[in-house]
Amino acid sequence: MTDLFNSPVLLIHQPTPRLDYQITDAQGGELARTVQVVGRRNSAVKRFFSAGDTSQVVIQVTRPDGAPLFFVDRPTQQRAAAMAKQPPCFFVAPDGTPIGRLEQNARAFAQSLLQAQRAGEEGFTQAYQLFADQGGPLCDVSQEPVRVLHREPYAAHSVGGEFITYTDTNQVQIARLEPRESGGFAKSFSLHLQYWLPDPLRVLVIASPIAMLLMDAAVSGW
Repeated sequence: MTDLFNSPVLLIHQPTPRLDYQITDAQGGELARTVQVVGRRNSAVKRFFSAGDTSQVVIQVTRPDGAPLFFVDRPTQQRAAAMAKQPPCFFVAPDGTPIGRLEQNARAFAQSLLQAQRAGEEGFTQAYQLFADQGGPLCDVSQEPVRVLHREPYAAHSVGGEFITYTDTNQVQIARLEPRESGGFAKSFSLHLQYWLPDPLRVLVIASPIAMLLMDAAVSGW
């Protein structure tokens, strides 16, 4: 029987715009569920049409039997600041011990903007870093580059940004997050862990998709 920390493939489901998540293995067996323990709990419709709730949100991740595994703590964010660096999202053990954090990598993001401009294009690469509670970054987390295309004046759309790669300090790709088909308001992702990772890196990688969804929700309303 697999559990959250030894399954090589995790499926992360967000059935509605509410901050509820389910994690299963590749066969659909439930590995973890979540409950929001801090922050306003809006209805799915209200959250979808809102500009984003920027207040603090804490999500508790538990085993299917309710035993706590860790918390994901998103502090209060800056309102309407899609291009601004937001505060880190923290990961905390059930006993309150800090595990680490996810930070936006503002330098890598800015460099991606400059590289696109030098190539005569519009685009960017959203980037994060995973840190243990103490010390430097353990992992770079990078979205597929996004290109903004203009087919008509005042009409633009973007391509790319579909998957996210995780690279350790030796520049080895250790995991990959990909979107899965889902309907309506639902979101679904698959996280593929390509190696057995030591703690706390393994916990940080597994917890990071929820953290990124929470950081995005503060800006987009999701």
